[in-house]
Amino acid sequence: MDKLHRAFFALRRMSPEDISACAEIALACVSEVRFQGLLQASELTDFQRLTLYIDQHYMEPLTLNSLSRAPGIGKTKLCNLAAREADTTLTRMIAAKRIAVAKGMLNSTNQSVQQIAEEVGIPDSNYFSKVFKKWTGTTPLGYRTSSRQPRGARHS
Repeated sequence: MDKLHRAFFALRRMSPEDISACAEIALACVSEVRFQGLLQASELTDFQRLTLYIDQHYMEPLTLNSLSRAPGIGKTKLCNLAAREADTTLTRMIAAKRIAVAKGMLNSTNQSVQQIAEEVGIPDSNYFSKVFKKWTGTTPLGYRTSSRQPRGARHS
């Protein structure tokens, strides 16, 4: 511990100017990453932009208006894209994303169903459980229990 203490105090101290310079470099890096993201997004198809938007915003309230406004695609075209490219509706695309994320969280965390529901954009845990069961055939807690059992111990 003494050696660690001496090493810490032997570190070079950064001046306010050094810290400011580091902050400017970090901001420049963030700006470059954002710029590259915009360039890549402009090369995506409308359906890819829609899917990317849902992937990045599934935890928020999503409406037809917000979905069309963000990627700049008209409402009718959005609905047609979902039907043509994914053979589904926008509502089902959003629900599929939310359920997929929820399943991962149920497998990998000990968060309550209420917490998971809120994190995936469905603040009403009863409604979340209903949607989850419709999609998976089981309740969130049932899913958690069965997914955490050892492979040989599962019952079909």
